[in-house]
Amino acid sequence: MIATRSSGWIGVDIGVSTVKVAQVSRRHGRFHLTEAAVVERLRPWPGSGLAQETPRPSRNEIAGALSLGGRFRGRMAGAVASLAVGELLSMQLPEGGAGSLRTQVAQRLGLNSSRGQQGVSFDCWPTNHPADRTGIVDNAGALTVRDAWADCLVSDLGSAGLRCQTLDGIPTSLPRMMRFQAGYDAAQPFAVLDWGYSQALFCVLFGGRPIYSRCLKRCGLHHLLDSASEKAGLTVDDTTHLLLEHGLPGARKMTPPQQVFAEIAAELIETIESELRRTLTHLRSHRAHIVPSRLCIVGGGATIRNLAPTLTARLPWEFHVWDPRRALNVKCDTHRDLLPLLGPAIAMSVLAWEEA
Repeated sequence: MIATRSSGWIGVDIGVSTVKVAQVSRRHGRFHLTEAAVVERLRPWPGSGLAQETPRPSRNEIAGALSLGGRFRGRMAGAVASLAVGELLSMQLPEGGAGSLRTQVAQRLGLNSSRGQQGVSFDCWPTNHPADRTGIVDNAGALTVRDAWADCLVSDLGSAGLRCQTLDGIPTSLPRMMRFQAGYDAAQPFAVLDWGYSQALFCVLFGGRPIYSRCLKRCGLHHLLDSASEKAGLTVDDTTHLLLEHGLPGARKMTPPQQVFAEIAAELIETIESELRRTLTHLRSHRAHIVPSRLCIVGGGATIRNLAPTLTARLPWEFHVWDPRRALNVKCDTHRDLLPLLGPAIAMSVLAWEEA
């Protein structure tokens, strides 16, 4: 019976620079990360204007990830795609408006609530908080994607032998990720920074859904790689080694590699600090009741050693790196190193039990 299944879906995260695949199992009421793999693209996709371009395939990367992980089981899959292939929107709908939330959002977007008529698909969710002032702040979020992109993603999974059950967006996958983070309480505002290659997304979660989302300007990790190439002549592999093995200066004396990395990363760290301060100022002015005290970092940025204490020292938040090792019973060293990148794929895998 599906309700008692032991293996989740194969979760696939289609990113701009990498494709991540993960599968979670459940035994005796406990979750386990069974298998995971990350495959880099030969050439990253452009981070801007991608949503309107001809869809780009990912079938080779998906097949490569599945071949790297020998313990993937089944064919059912759920996929999540980079925000770069869609458009994230926030809107204010009239309280008590006619029709369902989906119908109202479709009308606001000028779309039919069913898929296919205008070549655009969308997902939507309420973003209201009980303490919000009615008619003052946005109360709905939406993510749109062209059908051409959605069809391409589903087709790519099919080419790899997978049957796609659903496509999701990063904002709505975050609450499922955070259920594996120590200290996460869905009844309290909780912030997540998904710091990826092409962009950084800041979300406040409450009640198991994103109630505030903002893409931070000029904060994609590709800026770090560009800076490393321009300032130090480093390759992507060299920069990745610095990022993972040395990172930013910590509590101990700064090492020479950390000094090099700190100089390379200085501009990007200052930019993301500035963008987070702007976001905090806006929230305090308009929705002070959803200002969180803690922030969890996921994505490629979370792999930067000593990033969390560096940002904690600069900003009025307590930063943590997403760490589901205990909740997912992670034993494999390889999986531990990949964990910050695997959040959305893991979220899609565990969706199997919710859909059951």
